[in-house]
Amino acid sequence: MAEPLVLIHGVTATWQAWHRVEELLADDFEVLSVALPGHIDGEPLSGAATIEVLCEGVERLMDRAGMETAHLAGNSLGGWLAMELTARGRARSATLLAPAGGWTAYDPRMKKIFYGMRRQLRASRRLLPVMMRIGPVRRFGFRTVAKYGDRLTREEAITAAQAALFVELDNLLSLADEKAGPYDDPGVPVLLAWCEHDRIFPERPYGENWRRIAPFAQWRMLPGVGHVPMVDDPALVAQTIRDGIARGSGG
Repeated sequence: MAEPLVLIHGVTATWQAWHRVEELLADDFEVLSVALPGHIDGEPLSGAATIEVLCEGVERLMDRAGMETAHLAGNSLGGWLAMELTARGRARSATLLAPAGGWTAYDPRMKKIFYGMRRQLRASRRLLPVMMRIGPVRRFGFRTVAKYGDRLTREEAITAAQAALFVELDNLLSLADEKAGPYDDPGVPVLLAWCEHDRIFPERPYGENWRRIAPFAQWRMLPGVGHVPMVDDPALVAQTIRDGIARGSGG
């Protein structure tokens, strides 16, 4: 029987952000790509988001799928949630891809970045169907989250942009008032993978901070990718997740 694997996306993204990675894993694992509360296809938020509220949302989806525990993999906010769920005893292993939450005090950068992205998208929303036909425009438009945004198809780029427009951003960015960890060793393998060209959470200081708050985690740098590595190199992401799972399966 295939082992369960839960994939958790980041702020403004959707479960569809994983679809190329999921295609590479679906033959070997029972994959659940979740839609987070406050995002398209996810539960609505009743107010300001907290890590606890989002964890509970993922746990409900796991429970409905009959997954008491699973291998967890998450990107950005999803990585932070994967670690929190691991601390709650829901993980067989955890692969954290450039997780959020690695600030040591209140950090206004996240709000500035995501509000800026939303302003740009709102200004160009009517032109998106035309603009996203052009590879260099996709690469420029997604430069904050990906090294090679032109690797998205026109349809993928439009879906990602629309998702970012309709997310409950005001409620979700209250998460900037929280921070991750420190964590005790959860007793299951944790793989902490950072993105070489991360423009949202550069390895210094965010990766360094994560190594302090989760010192038990294995560390890895992912070459040639931006903050959302599923865009740039889905095969690398899939192999990284496989490596984390192998450690959690005794491989």
